[in-house]
Amino acid sequence: MCGIAGLLQFDGSKVDRVSINRMTDLLIPRGPDDYGVFVDDPIALGHTRLAILDLSATGKQPMSYADGRFVITYNGEIYNYLELKDQLEGLGYRFTGSSDTEVILAAYAKWGEECQNRFNGMWAFGIWDRREKTLFLSRDRFGVKPLHYYHDGERFSFASEMKAFLALGRFSLEYDEKILAKALNNFSEVEGSENTLLRGVKRLLAGRCMVIRADGDIKIKRWWNTLSSMQAPRGGFAQQVSRFRELFFDACHIRMRSDVPVAVSLSGGLDSSSVLCALSAIKAGEQYANPQAQQELKAFVASFPGTYQDEKCYAEEVVRHSNVPSAFSEIDVNSSIGRLEEVLFAFEEVYDLPSAPWLLYEKMRGNGFRVSIEGHGGDELLAGYPHYAGEFLRHSFYPFPNPMRYRRLSSTFQRMSASSMPPPGFSFGNDLSALASEKARRIQKTITWTLKKGIDVSGVKRAVVYGCGQGGARALELTCSMDWEVAYFVDSAPEKWGEKFEEFEIRSPDALLKRDYDIIMVASTPGKSQIFKKLDEMGFRYKKDFVFITDSLKVKPERQLWSPSTFTARSARNPWLRVNHNSFYPQLSHSDTRELMRLDPPSRRMFAEFHYTNLPSILRNFDRLSMAHGVEVRSPFMDWRVVCLTLPIPWHSKVGGGFTKKLLRHAMKGIIPEVVRTRPDKLGYNSPVLEWVAGPLKPLILDLTNSREFLESQVWKGPAICDAVARAYTKDDYQTISQFWVYIQAMLLIKVFKDRHRALSYGV
Repeated sequence: MCGIAGLLQFDGSKVDRVSINRMTDLLIPRGPDDYGVFVDDPIALGHTRLAILDLSATGKQPMSYADGRFVITYNGEIYNYLELKDQLEGLGYRFTGSSDTEVILAAYAKWGEECQNRFNGMWAFGIWDRREKTLFLSRDRFGVKPLHYYHDGERFSFASEMKAFLALGRFSLEYDEKILAKALNNFSEVEGSENTLLRGVKRLLAGRCMVIRADGDIKIKRWWNTLSSMQAPRGGFAQQVSRFRELFFDACHIRMRSDVPVAVSLSGGLDSSSVLCALSAIKAGEQYANPQAQQELKAFVASFPGTYQDEKCYAEEVVRHSNVPSAFSEIDVNSSIGRLEEVLFAFEEVYDLPSAPWLLYEKMRGNGFRVSIEGHGGDELLAGYPHYAGEFLRHSFYPFPNPMRYRRLSSTFQRMSASSMPPPGFSFGNDLSALASEKARRIQKTITWTLKKGIDVSGVKRAVVYGCGQGGARALELTCSMDWEVAYFVDSAPEKWGEKFEEFEIRSPDALLKRDYDIIMVASTPGKSQIFKKLDEMGFRYKKDFVFITDSLKVKPERQLWSPSTFTARSARNPWLRVNHNSFYPQLSHSDTRELMRLDPPSRRMFAEFHYTNLPSILRNFDRLSMAHGVEVRSPFMDWRVVCLTLPIPWHSKVGGGFTKKLLRHAMKGIIPEVVRTRPDKLGYNSPVLEWVAGPLKPLILDLTNSREFLESQVWKGPAICDAVARAYTKDDYQTISQFWVYIQAMLLIKVFKDRHRALSYGV
């Protein structure tokens, strides 16, 4: 795990050595163990090393291979590197060291881009081909490791973190107002898209690679598609449990490969407890004889005495059960307040700042640990979040009403609600049964309204889509979700006629007169009124012959691609924002949509949160928080084999018997303590924002909300927020003030980045 950076000149000039050195300097926290820069005009590669495999000089980067033809800068771990190394040696390739970096280079020399499919791990790397003058960038399947890039026409640069671009000469630091507004409205709907908070800085999406030529030609490819790789195990629930346990244990095993001691971040929850106990069982088992699996293992536990977040009693039980040495640390999150600017500069993003793990990783590194194995991904794969209860209740009405299923799900929802301690000031109320019934009533009311008031499309089997922009892609998703055949596309622009939209022909609107279809779906928002007028003149009638893409249609919920709450509602407006942001919605191909429709509706929701919203944000957060202290996070649940097995498993194998994560609980029976295996509640790392705004942060909040920059912001309504905060302080209404903390944090983040950019511009 390391920090990587690169700079490629397109204009024939020499590479800017000052810029690559400064970019690399800003990434030293990610790799405090070594430093290297490679320059060979027109390319420069930078690397800061976190030494975990092959601690000798033969593991140093940037590293070259094949008589110097290929040069790599790499961040991550290839967990199956030993197996690949054996295979490559059998093919005649030779190695000078024992690192996975050299294996990547040999694999690329042998298989080219196809090598990515052979890797099991997490990575972001750049390989420069000195003979062909091409730069190859790759990011792992699920985006565990970050990779950003910036292209201004004259040069191309890339880096692990956005802050590295501040060191580029002639780099204009501007925050993208629409993306910032989107982040302020919903934390989780930014990381799944290519746009970042910084204007002009892009994110290479998960499962993508890039080829950049020295002449300026740039191509992005998708090399990985989870949907085409999913395979649920055959047989019943027992076979699913057995196969899951087998793959999960192997994922844990290969993540123990390390030349340094290994830590586990143990919360006492189901996921982290499963990881620790599996690792303990592996170390004790004879079937795992690899000496790297015998590295020192130690559990680190963050304790929050006297708060609802404290899970110390569960963690102690897991430590006793696993017989693994442990270190319990009482986390004083208030200690990070004095270092808030340091934390924000490392974190880079707008989010509910998780200061507790930042402090825990600092303690890990201080105790000599550079690797932490953790449970990220378990909630999204196995339906661990409380909001899935509503999703499953919704599904219990269709494809036909199932009272028994509803009662079982209602029971699960009640157990989760009753045992999860909410934050101060929030209450579920006393009658949990009534709560579950009210949830079900609202869901059924929404479904009934749609079926009653929506446009009747029950007789439609074949459709034509009018419009070939972004709305066209959305229309394909809708038609696929309703099992309609798409005849062709039409568009008003003559230059598009005869071309293809995906595999469908684009025709002139005159083709509509043949009426060889059942309905027209208008998919162009900018040209909606003109298209409606044209169709009316052609004799077509709205809601009878044609519909608009956002119309409410009479479609049963199991035929909707995404449930209404999967992404932020398009009609939702944040009253504190000046900027109208576009709600996030993933762009899917027609074939992807068809594959998704094979999953049950709750599983589609889990797929979305795994790939587009919750999990990408969590992975980003923990990468920043851990790497700020030179600690690598490894996640067995993110093993591609575990993911492709678990995602397509039906939801009723994941929720039932009053519990979520049913599959994992059965797989870990006898391996983790029963008190943990059967606990229904779920907690997370949360900063005590209420306490912060009431006390130590009050001067900072009042100062920032009254500053000229905050009041004149073009993103949020500064004067209105300032007034609301001032009134709330007079009433000791800290709950209201905490709701505005994200705006204050964003203002402070912008200030920190601008100050650092200014210092770098002056050579400080």
